[in-house]
Amino acid sequence: PAQPLRYVLANGRGVRLHEASGLIGELWLVVTDLRHEARDSLIFAAAPFDPGLLDRDYPERFAHVRSVRWNAERDAAEAFEEHRFDALVLERHSVPVGDADAVPALLAVLRARGLDAIAALGPDLLRGFIATAHREGLAPTSLQRLLAACRALFRSLAREGLLASDPAA
Repeated sequence: PAQPLRYVLANGRGVRLHEASGLIGELWLVVTDLRHEARDSLIFAAAPFDPGLLDRDYPERFAHVRSVRWNAERDAAEAFEEHRFDALVLERHSVPVGDADAVPALLAVLRARGLDAIAALGPDLLRGFIATAHREGLAPTSLQRLLAACRALFRSLAREGLLASDPAA
């Protein structure tokens, strides 16, 4: 590992081994006790773990998944290929946002901004979203499909009373 004292728990929290630990350099650990600290918590008790056991005993629980999320700082969608064991992400690699990611990207925006974002939807936000998708390299036909999906979503939201008016109209 690049930083043999540092690990990331399944919940995303950073932890570290003591400098004198005999577990330094182990690829995987099962952590049973730690002291919570502001940055990286200190591991008190852990054991090395062989991920090959999971491959051998539970192969059906592994999956390769493409995920899309919204990066608020960049105001853009990000796509990842993930290798998972159930909900636990074992590996994540950034990949270019593709045409198939358009609708998941819109849903990621709504997830990131919460349901209140629905009420704030307007023509300017929709134009900005489409412009961002264009800047990210989405093909023209995919932009048209994205716009059609947005129109259908907004019509439905307006019909349900969740939007005062349809921003795509």
